[in-house]
Amino acid sequence: MANDVSTVIRGLKQSFTKGVRLKPIKKETLKKVIGYLEGVRNRIPYEEWYAVGYPIGTGSVEGACRHLVEDRMGRAGMKWKPTGAQAVLNLRSVTENGEVDEFTKFRIKREHERLYGRSLIEGLAV
Repeated sequence: MANDVSTVIRGLKQSFTKGVRLKPIKKETLKKVIGYLEGVRNRIPYEEWYAVGYPIGTGSVEGACRHLVEDRMGRAGMKWKPTGAQAVLNLRSVTENGEVDEFTKFRIKREHERLYGRSLIEGLAV
């Protein structure tokens, strides 16, 4: 089996030479991806992982993104400002991970510190 990372890098580099029309921002992103892959290709043993059956593709990540982001944020007619979208995604992540109770305790503690300038524990000890 050939080094898949090298194959991917070659394919990405060909995007610049094979007449693929990319906007400047996409070209810049592609250059960054190529640079990243070139930097990590010797540190990640893809062949070994593939041989023992580890998932190499991005399907599970894409599925998680679709579930977490697109299913909630991409409904018909929805428009989001970055701050509102991030707030919804943060709460959705907390909910999906089953961390609502821990998050609520954290928010109460932080809000108490913001309002009163001291930790909630110090406030209770008085």
